[in-house]
Amino acid sequence: MGRKKVTPTELVPDAQLNVEKLNEDRNTMAKLEAAFSDEQRRITLLIGKRIGRRDQGRMIAKLVTVSDVLDLQQIKESKQYKGFVHVDEAGNQKLISTWEDYCEVVEGKTARAVDLDIQNLNQLGEELFDSMRQVGLGPGKMREIRKLPEASHVALLEAARDGDKDTLLDLAEQLIARHAKEKEELARQTEDAKADVEAVRAVCGDVRAENSKLELELAKLKGRRQKQTPPERAKELRRAVADDGLRLEVSLLGTLREVCRTLKEDSADSGIDHAAFLGGIVRSLELTLQDVRDEFGLPTDADFGWMKEATPALLDGDEGTHHA
Repeated sequence: MGRKKVTPTELVPDAQLNVEKLNEDRNTMAKLEAAFSDEQRRITLLIGKRIGRRDQGRMIAKLVTVSDVLDLQQIKESKQYKGFVHVDEAGNQKLISTWEDYCEVVEGKTARAVDLDIQNLNQLGEELFDSMRQVGLGPGKMREIRKLPEASHVALLEAARDGDKDTLLDLAEQLIARHAKEKEELARQTEDAKADVEAVRAVCGDVRAENSKLELELAKLKGRRQKQTPPERAKELRRAVADDGLRLEVSLLGTLREVCRTLKEDSADSGIDHAAFLGGIVRSLELTLQDVRDEFGLPTDADFGWMKEATPALLDGDEGTHHA
C-alpha cells in the first residue's frame, strides 16, 4: 500500500498586536490596583469569601463561630462594604452603601442582630462566647450573661473548661435567675429609700410651715409694739413665742415619732435596719438647735418656766405632749 502524499500546510502569519491598546490596558489595571490599599483588597476578598460560603449553603441563619463574628467586626470597622456591588443569583446588582444594607443583603440578617453578636463576643471574650454558643445559648441570653458580675463570668468559664455542657447550661440559667432576683430586690430597696426621703421631706415641710406661721405672728406683734408699754410688749411677745414654741414642739415630735414608728414597722417586715438613718435625722435636728443656742448665747441650764407664759388653753388642750 503506497503512502499518501502529504500536502505542506501553509503558515498563516500572526495577527499584528495592538501594542498601544495593550499598554493602555496595563496602565488602567495599574491605576485600579493602586486605588485599593492592601487592607481594602483584603476586606473585599473577605466579603467575597463570605458570599461564596453562603452560596455553597454553608452559612446558616445564626453566626455560629467566633471567626464569623470577628470577620464581621473587621468588615464593619473598615467600612469597606461601602461601594461594594452585590450580584444575586438572578444577576441583579445592588450597590451597598450602609452597614444595614450589607447585613441584610449579604449576610441575610438585620444590622441589630449582627451588632448584638459583636457586642457579646467583645464583652464575653472568645472562649466564653464560644462555650455559650456550643450549649445552645442564643444572642439574647448572652446579652443577659454580659450583665452578670465578673465573678459569674469566671465561674461560667471554669464550668466550660470542665467540658460538661449540661452543668454549664444549668449554671448559666441559675446565675441569670439569681441576678434578676437581686436586681428586683435592689429596685425595691431603691423605692424604700425614696419613701424614706419623702418622709424626711414631710417632717421638714411641717417644720418650715410652723416657722412661717411664727414669722407671721411675730411680724404682726412688731406692728402693735409701738402702741404698747415695754412690759406689755414683752408679755405679749413672750406669750406668742411660747405658744408657737409649744405648737412647733408638738408638731415636730408628732411627725418625727410617726416617721420612726413607720420605719420601725418596716424593719420588722423587711429586715432592713433604719436605725442609723433615723439617728442621722435626729442628730441633724440636735445640731440645728445647738446652732441656735450658740448664735444667740442661750443658757443650757434654763428650766421650762417659759411654758407658764403660754396661752393656758394650749397647755390644757389635746395638741400633744410636752415637757412637764
